[in-house]
Amino acid sequence: MTNETVVERRYWELLVLGGMERLPTKNSSYNNKEYWDSRFYSEEEYDWLGSYEQYQRHLDDLLHPSDQILMIGCGNSTMSSNLHFSGFKKVTNIDYSENVIERMKKKYSELEEMKWYTMDILEMKFSSGSFDTISGY
Repeated sequence: MTNETVVERRYWELLVLGGMERLPTKNSSYNNKEYWDSRFYSEEEYDWLGSYEQYQRHLDDLLHPSDQILMIGCGNSTMSSNLHFSGFKKVTNIDYSENVIERMKKKYSELEEMKWYTMDILEMKFSSGSFDTISGY
């Protein structure tokens, strides 16, 4: 086995073990709503850029408990719930996958202050100035 083959194999092992076994065959699939609906149908949660704990000290410096926070393309990330449990209660989540929004509404139904909307970020229905912070995490 060549070094290149070993590296490629290890890369794919890490992706699978890291929870990314549902990678699309083409990057253009990420722009496809059906891909996300399918992925979110069975995937419980996934934090693309790392855990909340990795960013917490920075977020604590930047955010205030009274901030209105908008999470665009929230998917099934735990970032919103972790923000809520850390005292940032006014979190609004949007994603264009109705499937994931319905699942997240059920999963976090006890967090009454959190809001969940099926909405395309290119056609948002919020008034200008509605949020103090917008995150595309």
